Amino acid sequence: VTRAAIYSTLLSLAIVGGTMVRRGTLVPTTLVSFIGFSFTLNFAFQGLLNSLEDVRGARAALQTLWDTIGLPEKDDVLDVNVTDSVFHHQGDTPLTKAQQRGQDLIRPSNTTMAAPSARRRTHTFPGGTEELQGRIRFDNVGFAYSSRPDSPVLRNLSLSLPPGKVTAIVGPSGGGKSTIASLLSRFYRPQSGSVLLDGVDI
Repeated sequence: VTRAAIYSTLLSLAIVGGTMVRRGTLVPTTLVSFIGFSFTLNFAFQGLLNSLEDVRGARAALQTLWDTIGLPEKDDVLDVNVTDSVFHHQGDTPLTKAQQRGQDLIRPSNTTMAAPSARRRTHTFPGGTEELQGRIRFDNVGFAYSSRPDSPVLRNLSLSLPPGKVTAIVGPSGGGKSTIASLLSRFYRPQSGSVLLDGVDI
């Protein structure tokens, strides 16, 4: 129910009621009381519809929350990503996703597969392989958005995020919190410094 519809209804009521008052078939005080009652009722009905719309939005948000809670655990997601990545090598030739899945399909029947959280996750370094720990370090990182190149968001940021722990980054709006997450997700590349994962510049 829009305000235009409400005002149109009240205007029609005033015209019809005024005509009836002029003809003597309706008492003026009754018309005024009825218009006031209709005005209150219409806006109360509009408020009810708005509340129902808010309830629908809240239900949708709650469903999204439950869907998010039901996502796989962090270790499982990390394991799947690393399994499908080019970090797995055979000799000097990286395995493609299709090759990796093919090897999984032809795995010998007597092979015991470890649970996702128990699989060894490795990535190749010069001189050997090391277990993927998830140590994150920002080393003298500087960054400015292309729309504001003269206003750096980060200047010489050095930050270490230990694996297996919850680290809170707090600060005022525009302080660079979202920028740190974007750099870590590789949505942007820093203009200076390095973002390191287990010592590897990502």
